[in-house]
Amino acid sequence: MTNLSVNLVVNNSDHKYILQLTDGSDGICNPLKWNFFGGRLGKSENPVDGALREFTEETSIELNKNDLKLIGEMIRPYGKGIVYLFQVMKVIEIKEITLNEGAGIGHFTKSEMLQIDITDLTRMMVSTYL
Repeated sequence: MTNLSVNLVVNNSDHKYILQLTDGSDGICNPLKWNFFGGRLGKSENPVDGALREFTEETSIELNKNDLKLIGEMIRPYGKGIVYLFQVMKVIEIKEITLNEGAGIGHFTKSEMLQIDITDLTRMMVSTYL
């Protein structure tokens, strides 16, 4: 079975990208690294529904299907499945987000993202799609 997941690219009104700092809990993939919001899809979940669910779970913000645009898909590093990358088409400010998962939240330009400790997958996505 293929491991399917989603990531969401979110911008604020300053055209910076909003990222989540993963926490350091046991079992967390890429602990204490910056990443786009997102996660694994459920067994029979399609990518759009998974992206909507993950974003709501992590931020308490509810989006609808028209708020998302698929901008790409990539094979995860080391061949560990496929990740679908969505652009959130509405502007979201950090103050609107109630962070339910992760150790923190921040906003960065593309060049700033490439200078901080982001996941390998996030680095690939930034370089390929942004």
